[in-house]
Parts: sequence; structure tokens; C-alpha cells
Amino acid sequence: MAVHGVPSKRKEIYKYEAPWPLYSMNWSVRPDKRFRLALGSFVEEYNNKVQVVSLDEDTSEFSAKSTFDHPYPTTKIMWIPDSKGVFPDLLATSGDYLRVWRAGEPDTRLECVLNNNKNSDFCAPLTSFDWNEVDPNLIGTSSIDTTCTIWGLETGQVLGRVNLVTGHVKTQLIAHDKEVYDIAFSRAGGGRDMFASVGADGSVRMFDLRHLEHSTIIYEDPQHTPLLRLAWNKQDPNYLATVAMDACEVIILDVRVPCTPVARLNNHRACVNGIAWAPHSSCHICTAGDDHQALIWDIQQMPRAIEDPILAYTAAEGEINQIQWGATQPDWIAICYNKALEILRALGLCSMSSCNVRVGDYVVIQRQCYTKLHKVTQKSMASLGKDQLELDTIIGKPFWTTYKMEGKGKRLFKLVECDGAESLAEQLIKDVTSGTDNRNIFDDNASQSLSKDEIVGLRDSGLSGQEIVGQLIENSKTFHDKTEYAQKKYLLKKEKKYFEYVTIRKPTLRLVSQIMFRQDPAKIMWLRMDTISQITTAAGIHTQGTYIVYESGCQGLSVASMLNYLGEDGNLIHIHPGNIPQKQAVLAMNFDPQHISKLISVNMYSLLRMLFQENKCKDDEPAKDVIEGQRKHMNDGEEGNINDPPCIEYPLVTTNSSSLNKTCHSPINVAESNSNKRKQNPSCEENIAKKPRWEQETEKAAILLRNRKVDGLVIVAREYPASIVMALLPFLAVSRPIVVYSSVREPLLDLYLTLKSRGDVVGLRLTETWLRSHQVLPDRSHPDILMSGSGGYMLTGTLVQRRDTSII
Repeated sequence: MAVHGVPSKRKEIYKYEAPWPLYSMNWSVRPDKRFRLALGSFVEEYNNKVQVVSLDEDTSEFSAKSTFDHPYPTTKIMWIPDSKGVFPDLLATSGDYLRVWRAGEPDTRLECVLNNNKNSDFCAPLTSFDWNEVDPNLIGTSSIDTTCTIWGLETGQVLGRVNLVTGHVKTQLIAHDKEVYDIAFSRAGGGRDMFASVGADGSVRMFDLRHLEHSTIIYEDPQHTPLLRLAWNKQDPNYLATVAMDACEVIILDVRVPCTPVARLNNHRACVNGIAWAPHSSCHICTAGDDHQALIWDIQQMPRAIEDPILAYTAAEGEINQIQWGATQPDWIAICYNKALEILRALGLCSMSSCNVRVGDYVVIQRQCYTKLHKVTQKSMASLGKDQLELDTIIGKPFWTTYKMEGKGKRLFKLVECDGAESLAEQLIKDVTSGTDNRNIFDDNASQSLSKDEIVGLRDSGLSGQEIVGQLIENSKTFHDKTEYAQKKYLLKKEKKYFEYVTIRKPTLRLVSQIMFRQDPAKIMWLRMDTISQITTAAGIHTQGTYIVYESGCQGLSVASMLNYLGEDGNLIHIHPGNIPQKQAVLAMNFDPQHISKLISVNMYSLLRMLFQENKCKDDEPAKDVIEGQRKHMNDGEEGNINDPPCIEYPLVTTNSSSLNKTCHSPINVAESNSNKRKQNPSCEENIAKKPRWEQETEKAAILLRNRKVDGLVIVAREYPASIVMALLPFLAVSRPIVVYSSVREPLLDLYLTLKSRGDVVGLRLTETWLRSHQVLPDRSHPDILMSGSGGYMLTGTLVQRRDTSII
């Protein structure tokens, strides 16, 4: 795993030889001990060992800091997930019991042994456990007795006392029908209450500590093969990975689509033993197995197939049985095989990854609940209200990085990377006294001694948000008399104004649609995200399908949503009015060039003219209507044809249709005419092979439609949809869906009656989605007061083969 640009004194691989075979291993998460690891032996005897080793960066050598006995091999080792040093330096191991140790040099002391069997000194062996990252007082264990146990730890700060750490069972539940092999907490829902487990019954199940009366089956292996390992994506809690017994592939699951793997990673030549997600990236995962290989995968193309890993390392001396990605060291991956521990440097992955911000990418800038779409340039500036942000520091950094806004001038800020956003309310309310009620507080507009000009001057002077709010509190006559709830409400209100943290997010279809809907819903025809999801579902999109989407006036939202689900063999024909397609949403999704090549954007008029003239189609009345409509559309200079020059009429080759003898040519057609003149000139031989891009796209779409019929037809149009549907319906295969969206109902009612009378479109349904969001907080859950009036109307149906009544 060689990396460019690293100083020669820094090695790419460090190796440590232990006195015994290794099985379990994990990184420490403390920043001051970033190259410290714990190793567990695998000896088929009662006396096993756990060793804490650390890398000396000056000598480039590993050394053992402490070694202690452990009954039976450890099935898993974890350090307490405390990167800020708030908790004691603890280490936990699982085997016959769950044990918690206090790390020290040279001695490591046993703090407590946790046994969930109250009637005996023995308990069923533990197969694995997980330490909650949000609440380090929670540990979940899995056991061969089909149960999962959630433990609560009580920790303290006094170092001299014995048995400082204790634990109790918070809950125990029967998780599977057979042995449970692994457990992992999810970051979803706040990161504290949700966890998943896998077991010998071949299922992945998800639980919520707040509602333990039921569980959700995320996946079941078709052959009921036991599932051995489970790992959650560190950045996107919707994804998790699992591996089956003796399987050579890793299964990636999306909890939003239960029971259906979104990807299978199957380049290993022997069974997979370990999986580890990158701590800094949502689209990288590392796998290791008995084929001596550790493979790093880029899965950002999901749900399209992931063919090959992007990086590979071979341990020539043995089968890799453990792999861990450093939580605080995203450049380093640790593996174990035989008696060896190796840590591998993978810095190139961070710098070259498409999960990092690059020049030309679109990013979503999030400041609390406000989001904004912005294209990154070399020296780009972004405006958030009256504030100006310099974005040059985000280039090359991973998405989901949080930055602090540091003043550089009057309302000008530079971004400085930080660990996470800090709440002003939590920082300022710690040592503030509060009143019992608000009876002595009067709204007389005189409680704040600072004037408006003085407050503006504080901000212009470059003070941080925390300092400004602190000044407001000091100069408030009534703040200390308010109740604790009123104080927190006041601080949250000020935090919205003076919040100084932004997060750079990767654009997703949901974020892009929400941003566009918030800015101007009329500009995208009131197309909400829930309606987009219904359109893609009704269209039945699969990765290898070919689809037609006619869109006008939606900024490319429906095109981006359909393109997002296509694979390598899929094709999307985007038909649009006018000369220039609307692709803002497509560009904002940062699709790679290979994926963009699946999109063919063609003008409606040009495509139908090429198809119906060359094919001399007999039943072309609908096409003529649309062509005439397109001519009128282009003459009138409607949307999609802004600032076009006047149209010029040119004669066409005579066809069977008199309506096609003359046509209105846009500048594209003029370019075609000029191109033909050049081709007739023998001195311009170099121009013979050149064609305008619009013509190449049109020919490509025409070839596709001549060779096969499409798998779905989607119409999202401001125009009256009936003539468009009738013109494109002949290209739709039988038993395939048709979806028509409109912001108003009446055109779809007329189209419903028209399709109903044809007799070859069945299952017609005209629907409107009613959506209302809810606030969900403890004791404060309620529907939002404001909501969108309508998300538009959708007509769906299925084309069938018309029955020939003549043979009856």
C-alpha cells in the first residue's frame, strides 16, 4: 500500500511478532496514545494472554507495555470509546465472561467480572460485544445461549481505589433462534438505543432499547447459513456489512430496504474473516480472509455492482484472521495473522478518494438546519446570509467534516477543521443560576443594557459567537431570574444567530430535492422528495433497464433520481423540449463520467423526426401532434429555449406526412445545415467525421429505440401530457409501467379517460400524496405547524398487449 508524497523516513508497514498466535486485536482511541493496540492470544489451553503494545515513532519499533493472563482466548477486545479522556483508561474483553480492565504501565488491573447468570458462577460463553460510542456506560454482549445483554457500567475518576468500575444488567433479551455471534450499536437515532445482531439462524436483526417488545429482521440468508460478523458504517448509519460462515463474499445491507443486499463484495478466493468500515468515509470498507488478502473497497457506486477493490495487500506468511481500521488514525489499518501484527498505511486512499472534496464538485454546506448547494472552485466563496465563507480549506478533506468559522474580517470567515460542533447552550448554561418562575420578569424592552449598535459592533470586531452571547447574558437584567427552561430556550434562539460551525456534506438526492424545494417549489413543479420516491418506485427501475423520461421544468430532479439507480448496463433517455436540457440536479449529484454516459439527452422534436422519417411509421399521428407542439414551443420561446434567435424555415426531404414538409429550425438545425455544406466541400475532409453532440445523442437514442422497447416511461411535464404520452407509448414494452406527474389534477383526469378508452393500459390510478412532518422529542412530539399544500399528482398504469377481437 505505497502512498505518494509521504516522507521517506515514515514506513508504510510496521510489524510486531507476538510470543503466541493472535486472534483478537483493537486500536486505542486516545489521541495521546494513537499507536497503542491490545492483542489477544489464541491458545487451546486455559491460560491465554492479553498484551498491550505501542509503537515508538522515533525508533519505528513496537514494544510491549503490559501483559496479563486471561482465561480462555478472548473473542473480542475493545478500548473504551473515549477520545477526550473523560473516563478512566479502560479495556474490555469477552470470553467466558465480560471483563473490564484498567490499563496501566506496566500493570493492567482487573476492575470487574460481569456475569448475567444470578443463579450460578458460570455463564454461557460470549461470542462478541460492542461498546457504545455515544454513551460509554453501555456495553452490549452476544452469547451462544441465543441472548443479547445490555450492561450498564458505573465508572469514576478516583485512581487509587479498588473495584472502581462496576456493572449491572440493564436488559437481557432472546435475540435469535440459535446462537448469537455478533452485536453492534448503530449511530442511528442518536447512537445510543439501537443495535443489531447476527446469529446461527442466518438472520440480521435490529433492536431498539426503547421498544424491546419487537425486533426488525433486516436480512435472512436464503440457505440459512450462519452469519458470523456484523459492522455498521461509521458515517452513514443506513448501511451495515455482514459475512456468512465459510463465505467468500461480504454482504452490504441498507436498513431502508430490508432483506435485499445492495452490494456483494466477492473478490476473495477463500472465506472472509473480518470486516472494518473506514472511520472517516462512508464509502470505504476493508475486508480480510483466509486467502492472505486485505482488500479496500470503494462502494460509492451502490446500488450498482462493485466489481473490484481499489487497494489490496497480501500477507504472504498466513491467513488474516482479524482486521481493524484505526478510529483516530484513519490512515492506518491493522491486521493479524499467525503470531504477527501489522499496521498498514493507507494515506493515498484519503487523498485520492472521490469521497473527498475536489475542485469542481458540488457540496452541501450545512449550518444547523439550513443547507445550501455550492460548487467548489479553487478560490471559491460561499455566502450564508450576510456571512462570507472561504472554502479553499475544504478541498481534499473528507465529506462530513465539521469546520469552525473563524473571523478574518467584517462578516468574512475562514473555515478551520474541528472535531465537532459545540452547543452554545450547553457551554454557557453550566454555571448559571436560574429562577423558579417568571412572575417577576416584565417585557419592557429594557432588560438588555447593550444597544443594537453595540451588539453589531461586537460581531464586526471579530468576537466568536460564544463570546457575543456571553456578553449578552452578562448585560441582561432578567436572564438569571428566568427558569432553566426559559434560559435554554433563549440560548437556543441566540445560537441560531451566532452559530459558528458548518458541516460539508456530500450531495444526495434527498438533500438536493429539499434545497430546491425550499428555494422555489414552483421552479420544480412542487415535486417533493416523497413524490420522487413514489415515481421511481412506480417506474420499477432496475440496474440493467432502459427507460424514457420526459421532463420539462424540474431542474433535472426526476432525471437524477432515475439515473441514480441505473447500473453499468442501464440506459436513460432524457427527452426534453427546446434545445438545452435542464440538468442542475444531475450536475449536483457529482456522478462520475462513466455513469453520466448512461444518460442520453435528446430534443423531443429531433428524436421523433429521426425515428418517424427513417422508419416511415404508419401510425404517426401522435408524433405529428407532438412535433407541431414542439415547433410552436420553439417559436414561442418557452422555457428551455431562452434567448433563442428567431427560427428559420428550411425545406426537408419529402415524407409520407405532409406536416413534415417544412419545419422550424433552431440554431441546432442551422448548425446541421452548415455542417452538411461543409461535408459537400471536398476541401473540408477533416470535418466529415464531425457531428454536433446533439446529433450524436439523437442517433444513439434512435438506435436504442429501434433495437428494443423500453422498460418504463416517465413523464414529468408542465405541458399538457396527453399528446406526449401518445407519442412515446409505442416505444414502451408490454407489461411495463407508465408514470405521469403533474402539479395540477385536471390534465391527468383527461389523460386517465383517454388511456382508459384505449383498452391496452390497465391498473390506472390517480393519486395525491399528503405529507406532514413531525417533531419527535421527549414529551414534546407533535406535528409541524407548517406543511406543503400539495406534492403534485401522479397517474400510474401498465401497458398490456391489446386483445385481438377478430379471432373470437
